[in-house]
Amino acid sequence: MVTMRGSSWESLLEVVELRHKRRDSVLSQLVAAAESSGVVRDGDVVMAALARAHRVGSQGIGHGVAIPHARSVAVLRPAALLGRSERGVDWDPGAEEPVRLVMLVLSPANLPALAHADRVVAAAHALRLQRTRHKLLEAERAAVRALLEAQPA
Repeated sequence: MVTMRGSSWESLLEVVELRHKRRDSVLSQLVAAAESSGVVRDGDVVMAALARAHRVGSQGIGHGVAIPHARSVAVLRPAALLGRSERGVDWDPGAEEPVRLVMLVLSPANLPALAHADRVVAAAHALRLQRTRHKLLEAERAAVRALLEAQPA
């Protein structure tokens, strides 16, 4: 099983300060960061996979959090990026509150679907507590990985 709990948060590439207010623009910013880090070889293919996943169901999970995710041949290795927005992102029409934390979870197509699902669940688990979400919004970029690793299993 591949998870992101404990020491396996090494798949967290970086923390991205989100500049945009719309979901698609935020996803483009995060995918571009993954592409520049060498995790994604074709951002357009990953964006198409994210769009398909969103059509199946919203990846906004409430409490100002969204966890978009995709398995794709354009992803070279498992990775996660945390996007933070001070003013919030309009993720879904009619949502109660804007999204302030976006955890993009990417997996290569050859990673089993169950392992990818485990990674998405681990991201949701890490962001479940209000105090953790608050700390992640306020933390220095260098402290984010330690905050995620400190989450109880």
